[in-house]
Amino acid sequence: MTGTANIEQDLLKFIGASIARSQAVDPQTDLVTSGILDSMLIVDLIAHIERTYGVSFESDDITPAVFQNVASLSAVIADRLRHVQAA
Repeated sequence: MTGTANIEQDLLKFIGASIARSQAVDPQTDLVTSGILDSMLIVDLIAHIERTYGVSFESDDITPAVFQNVASLSAVIADRLRHVQAA
């Protein structure tokens, strides 16, 4: 099972490779209000999550609350993985 901490590290690495080096990102960094998360990065991030974890996002799932920070996004991914594994 993939733990939330592992998911966080993966997402931090992915986001870090996609943004300016001068921007520091940790699990609690607000990706929305900081301007880090733009429409292109959202699309790339969703594609990465779907490829890496096999979970998909519907348009209703793409909300500021889910994508607020790496911690919130990792929790959603981990929850979906638990549901898939339980089925």
